[in-house]
Amino acid sequence: MSAANVFNLGADIGAMGSSVALLIPGRDTLFTIMIAVFSLVTILFIPLHDLRQYLKWLTLSLFAYAGVAFLVRISWREVAHATLIPHITVSRESFVALIAVLGTTISPYLFFLAGFTGSGRSEKPSRRKSPKARAVPSSRGTGTNSR
Repeated sequence: MSAANVFNLGADIGAMGSSVALLIPGRDTLFTIMIAVFSLVTILFIPLHDLRQYLKWLTLSLFAYAGVAFLVRISWREVAHATLIPHITVSRESFVALIAVLGTTISPYLFFLAGFTGSGRSEKPSRRKSPKARAVPSSRGTGTNSR
């Protein structure tokens, strides 16, 4: 599972580098390396309490997704049509995009599900002996109870 986490993290950092390359002229590989080094230095040298405060405020930037939907003119009819009846082309680019989306969105949920259900752990037979039923005087004095 740790290998899958590493690949997932690498895909996310690569996507961030490519996103920066859309905004700033430059090579996406360079931006990816810069983001990875910045993240590593941040994690190593900023105390967790301070880092938590920064990340808490940075999550506010996620509201930009909702804000864009209200600020940009969108044909909701086209959005609904493209959502319900997607245009799929059979090409290498479409396949790579599908694998990228599925890999980065589904795998965290699968990890959570595996941890929640316990299916991620291997069940080893227990070597402990099961407790035997023993006779305990009942509170009514009419026999024995087994525990």
